[in-house]
Amino acid sequence: MLEHQNMLAKYKELLKINEKLTQLHWIVAQVAGETDLNTMHNLILNGFMQIAEVPGCHFILLDDNGIPFQTVKRSIEDNPFVSCEAYQKIFSQINTIGNQNLLLPHSHFCNNCSGECGLAMLQILPLHNKHGNPLAVLLAQHLNHPTINDETQMILELFTIQVSLALENAMLNKKFENLSITDALTGLYNHRYFAERLQKEVSLCSCMPKELCLIMLDVDKFKNYNDSFGHPAGDRVLKTMSKTFTQTIRPMDVVARYGGEEFAFILPNTSPQEGIHLAEKIRCAVANTDFAYRPITASLGVAHYPAHTPHSIELLKLADKALYQAKANGRNRVVVASDIE
Repeated sequence: MLEHQNMLAKYKELLKINEKLTQLHWIVAQVAGETDLNTMHNLILNGFMQIAEVPGCHFILLDDNGIPFQTVKRSIEDNPFVSCEAYQKIFSQINTIGNQNLLLPHSHFCNNCSGECGLAMLQILPLHNKHGNPLAVLLAQHLNHPTINDETQMILELFTIQVSLALENAMLNKKFENLSITDALTGLYNHRYFAERLQKEVSLCSCMPKELCLIMLDVDKFKNYNDSFGHPAGDRVLKTMSKTFTQTIRPMDVVARYGGEEFAFILPNTSPQEGIHLAEKIRCAVANTDFAYRPITASLGVAHYPAHTPHSIELLKLADKALYQAKANGRNRVVVASDIE
């Protein structure tokens, strides 16, 4: 009878392991097939919580230096752990703690509290790339001390290994994608991305309907600056100017390096008056920026959809004509397409 009960218990245990492995296979297939990183992060977190059967968990993304830069949370409702001093200590050292089960209250991290958070254990599982560098960390919250046998540990290790591979591939693909649409010198979007984005924004405006402004900007007397102080100095001007642009525009706006010393700004949901105001704001920001050797100014041209034209190609031409009118009028000024002589 006892032997029969033992066999039955073993059979149930094997069934549960098989169920977990099937679940693991399904979750990993979902993660590996996802191309959007934010969706992938949520799939990893939710999948781990299902397999590990934990009530709360944080998925902490690390940058190339091992510093946390993004956290996806599924916290236990009304749990004070995330605001306690112990969590801040653990979070700051998360890339160096390694694979551990921290019993709470912990002698090192919880020396100023007595377990008010109600957690019994934190399970820390790092995700590494193929070189052994940390990509992310899973920080699981347990309300009791779970029994983690060899089979459970094996399944969790399989999960972290397979998910790490999928995450690393997705992150590399994202980096390559960003490189293909990013200007190497300034870090802004490049001409290719600008052209595609402008076409999409104009198409969106024609369907909704909505409005947008396009600003073209050219650095005044940039060739003279390069000839006088050298191309490395000119490159530093473009880099500094690009930072000024990103600090001046709104979150919804798009700025790209159009080519050479010319830049383009797409301003969605923007009236002509708002576009002119932002162009003046950009012009003033450039004029007030400290550059090496001598002051730098910029000339800007503004065109509006649909007030000036309903076509993306014509919109670009009008903004460009307004820009060169600004340069012809003495530089360091804004000209609107409707004011072109």
